[in-house]
Amino acid sequence: MKPIAWIVCGFALTGFAAALENLGDPGSDPATRLSLYLPALIVLLGGQYCLWRGFRSGIAALWSGAFDRRRTSQESDAHQPADHAAGLEPANGFDPDAAFAHFMEQRKAGQADPVERPRAPVFARPAKPTFGRRRSA
Repeated sequence: MKPIAWIVCGFALTGFAAALENLGDPGSDPATRLSLYLPALIVLLGGQYCLWRGFRSGIAALWSGAFDRRRTSQESDAHQPADHAAGLEPANGFDPDAAFAHFMEQRKAGQADPVERPRAPVFARPAKPTFGRRRSA
């Protein structure tokens, strides 16, 4: 639907640009005509941009739909594990509800981080380089 909307908008803007240009044609002097030709040119460029985006999006949609092997391949479903295909949890013994309950118990007990983790070593900053004479302290 997106490419169709771009193409329709492009044709509408191109038609509007032609209408603006036709309004400026009966003008007697160039200043009158120029005041309508510049907006018509800007609207025409916008219409051509919309047409370009619409055709580009349409070609991309056709290309990805017709030649995308991931969508058309039936073999991709066969490579998934049975528990993943059925939407079940993997059978490795991990229960996320129990882990969350354990976390909440520790949090209520005031032990948000029960494991003592080593801290990063603190290094002193290197001395600033000095140029010229050094001051004696």
